[in-house]
Amino acid sequence: MRRNRRGNITYPTVMKIKDLNNLNNTITVHMETNPGRTITPDSATSYYLAKKGQAPVKIDLVNLQPSNGDITPNETWYFGVHGWTGSYKFTPLVPELVTEIHNHGPANVILVDWEDGASNLYYPTAVQSAKLVGSKVADVINNLVKAGIAQPNKVHLIGFSLGGHVVGFIGKSLYSKYNWKPKKITSIDPAGPMYDDNPSDDRLDSKDGEYVEVFHTCGDQLGFWKPVGHVDIYVNRGLSSQPPCGLLDDVGGSCSHQFGKTVYGKYTHLQMKAYKCKSFHDFTKGRCGDDINQACEVGFKYSQCSEGVYHLNTELYFK
Repeated sequence: MRRNRRGNITYPTVMKIKDLNNLNNTITVHMETNPGRTITPDSATSYYLAKKGQAPVKIDLVNLQPSNGDITPNETWYFGVHGWTGSYKFTPLVPELVTEIHNHGPANVILVDWEDGASNLYYPTAVQSAKLVGSKVADVINNLVKAGIAQPNKVHLIGFSLGGHVVGFIGKSLYSKYNWKPKKITSIDPAGPMYDDNPSDDRLDSKDGEYVEVFHTCGDQLGFWKPVGHVDIYVNRGLSSQPPCGLLDDVGGSCSHQFGKTVYGKYTHLQMKAYKCKSFHDFTKGRCGDDINQACEVGFKYSQCSEGVYHLNTELYFK
């Protein structure tokens, strides 16, 4: 990818990157739209309930009743949304995080599956599907609220990569159609390609939730670079290559992109601290020190950080 004379990012027609869900495989990405492949969100979106120590099971959220014994009405609802080429098995709500959530207290953990739209190797077509899916999931969540099963102030959306924008579209749709916003949105390295130069209506934005936090791990390649949330946390400077990634498994930035899921999903129990920078400009110039008075703990169970840009050094906590 590169920027043209107008400063807009352009992409080659075809790219090769490591498979985001299996770094042992390389896949070919087509950067033009596939006009013959569209999705119907009603039939292309499904939901799985994740309980502690159990395999996720499919659940009919569309027709869910308050009497359903598998859910806990009016406790926090966590919705995990996977990225491009993924499925419900690859949401940011990895088994370790599901266990942590349930250990923390009663909760309903839902894995959103939009594999039919996300699996399109013609990436712009998958991008188009992301907005359609966001609108549909918003309808389902609002129906849970109408039925007295969920509360707006107990809805937490967590998305990765392309799913990091889907959660934004869910938030936009909830507000535009039903006049309320989810309590919290966590976007893990939201996709950069086809979103970098988009206006706020066509990508994740801080207006999409009451509190929007964004983790950046591959801002120079597959992830979104600029701050777009109330809080933007740049992990190890937010660029590839991230500490565990070698040259072979980070082709196109795939390993560094996935690293955000690893940080948020597998190490939230470590009480990692991110440190606030004075500005995004200061951060890009390397002027972001570890000022203990401006620290914020990272993870689903911690209080909200004050608005701004943060830096997180994971090597202080794990290798």
